[in-house]
Amino acid sequence: MESPPFLMDSDENCYPSVRRGLKDIFSSLEDLNLAGLIEDREREQLALGSSCDIFRARSIKHNKRVAIKRIRCFLMDDVCFENILEREVRLWSRLKHPNVLPLLGFFLEGKRALPNLVSEWMGGGTLTTYMKDRPLDALEISKMARKTSLYGIAGGLRYIHDEHSMIHADLKSSNILVSSGGRPVLADFGLTTMSDIWAFGMVISELLTRMVPYALISDLYVANVILSGQLPQKPEFEDIQNRNVFEILWKICQQCWKDIPEHRPSASEVHEKLEILGIGFSMGRSIACESHHLEDNVALLEDTLHCVESLNSNLSDALEAEKLNVAELKNKIHELENNIADLEWDLEFERRKKVSIEF
Repeated sequence: MESPPFLMDSDENCYPSVRRGLKDIFSSLEDLNLAGLIEDREREQLALGSSCDIFRARSIKHNKRVAIKRIRCFLMDDVCFENILEREVRLWSRLKHPNVLPLLGFFLEGKRALPNLVSEWMGGGTLTTYMKDRPLDALEISKMARKTSLYGIAGGLRYIHDEHSMIHADLKSSNILVSSGGRPVLADFGLTTMSDIWAFGMVISELLTRMVPYALISDLYVANVILSGQLPQKPEFEDIQNRNVFEILWKICQQCWKDIPEHRPSASEVHEKLEILGIGFSMGRSIACESHHLEDNVALLEDTLHCVESLNSNLSDALEAEKLNVAELKNKIHELENNIADLEWDLEFERRKKVSIEF
């Protein structure tokens, strides 16, 4: 696919002095420079943000699909932009965890040297879109709480809090990406002072309700509503199967939303709670569904046996057909050998006839 032009019309307003500053910043991160190693960048943006555009492309160095975060040109006017970008890149480049989106590199684009940050491509989209495609029932919620979404997100938070003494600062479902295999990763680290633990409670609430918290309130008033202490209401959950999982998750939400930050659980504590929840759910479901699983396994075995028998029958038919083909081929070879013998005899006869005439 043809790559889009290096420069957009809006690039003309960028300040050269800022561009030189960006080059100085990135020169210290030369090992992450992917200049000339990006190909097949799609012409249309896949997402638009207030500070960047997102494109999909391919990294020659990594031999895989990547996402390109192209910084908007108007940010070049901000005198603090270089420091903000430097901080983001330096922090991001140090993070190495299965549940944190890895920074693969960067490149400066065109004469205006617009910065592009390159990360892995997450085929599952954002957690928001990922949840919309899944049913709102006890089993699905338990799966997401245990070894996929919530458990992985908590693991990523635990890593950045404990290993790097930093916060995400903009945790929400739209800033959590999901791989094609269902692995969640933290992305788009923010610069606000919002508590990650409080925000994680909102992510759990969204998983339980499939609704963005405060979605029915105008953006102009959300901050006031939060400061007033108004929290999402506990949703009704009619599916009584494994209802205890739902109740435990809602209790974790309430703990994350405590007014005093010091009274909230740490990321490590939340991660451990979800791990314990997963072990208990697995054991309970195994005991309760043992006989049901046995019936399913018998039915599956019968279906498998039927498939094997059908396969054997098809193979037998194919083998018989192949035998006929081999026999036919042998007949043709025998016929060809006879023709060759006749031709050799005719040639020998003509040779002798010629010799007789010469004498």
